Amino acid sequence: HRNSSNSNNNNGRTTTTSNNYTDDDNEGEVDGNHVADGDDGDNDGGSSRENGENNNDGNSSNSNRKENAFTHCIGFVNQWRYNCGMLVNNKHIQFFIIILIIINAIMMGIGTFDVISDDPELDDIFELVDKVFLILFTIELGLQFIFHGWRIILDGWLVFDVIVICTSWTFRQVQIIRAFRIFRALRLVTRIKIMKNLILALFSVMPRMAAIGLMLCLTFYIFAVMFTQLFKHLKTETDYFSSIDKTFFTLFQIMT
Repeated sequence: HRNSSNSNNNNGRTTTTSNNYTDDDNEGEVDGNHVADGDDGDNDGGSSRENGENNNDGNSSNSNRKENAFTHCIGFVNQWRYNCGMLVNNKHIQFFIIILIIINAIMMGIGTFDVISDDPELDDIFELVDKVFLILFTIELGLQFIFHGWRIILDGWLVFDVIVICTSWTFRQVQIIRAFRIFRALRLVTRIKIMKNLILALFSVMPRMAAIGLMLCLTFYIFAVMFTQLFKHLKTETDYFSSIDKTFFTLFQIMT
């Protein structure tokens, strides 16, 4: 009886143990499946991250290409502007422009003779040559504008050139205004350094000259009032001091 009960107990323990082993195996399989699923999820997440990184690399490379292309274009434009500036401001080119201005001014003077103005054929030739000169001056000014850009307005000498050239084109067909084409000769001032320095010196002393003129006017006024009061009734062949305006004119004649 004891042996049978022991065997039954042993069988029960064996059955329980085997059941426990079976449950543990099942749980291991479930855990293995969960681990496998986790690995698959990690692989999918890694693939997504890799795709995102590839897309970001592609976008950054495209933006870099665009920036490089833009930088290359800007560099090309700046180099082109620099070359235009070096060309138009070359001393030989500027000397050539001076020669053209002188020849143009001389031909304008020759065109005033009757032998030219009375001959329509010669007059047309002179007009054609004058137009060629104007086109050359316009090209030179255009190169200056390409080089300086909007900063051309900061250079007073170039602004003067712009005014002269634009006026020449605008009023080219107006016969009366065409007489003022000779003002193109003043462009020599902007090309010859010693003349440019002379103009700058004149402008620098303008305030002092204005003060001298004001002092002279004050002196004139004082003596005009005094002489009018002193010599208003003076009998002379010519009326010099009867009124203040006549006294002013008399003093001006005396001064000059």
